[in-house]
Amino acid sequence: GYKFGVIYAADGQTSEAAALANERGSPAFDEFLAALGSTVELAGWSRYRAGLDVNGGSTGTHAVYTAYQDVEIMFHVSTLLPLQPGTGTIGADGEPVQQLARKRFIGNDIVVIVFQD
Repeated sequence: GYKFGVIYAADGQTSEAAALANERGSPAFDEFLAALGSTVELAGWSRYRAGLDVNGGSTGTHAVYTAYQDVEIMFHVSTLLPLQPGTGTIGADGEPVQQLARKRFIGNDIVVIVFQD
């Protein structure tokens, strides 16, 4: 299987830190995700999981998944991965606190799609 990252960047956001700190996307982003695949519940998921936690929920409750010509693709969607503590805190550089868990998943994906609203 393959794992692709999807980051939602709201209108006017220009930094990775700001985009990764978004708690949710827009209706247009939701439509885009629906075009990519199906939103699946991770608890008990038995197909390709792309490193996501399907038992304890530490990587969120849902993800976007599709299969194309017998190849499974799991999308690591920034807004579906959990936010780490300190969210909303602004650092000395004026940027939101880095979302290292989100960055770790998405940064290791073979493809990253940035949806800019």
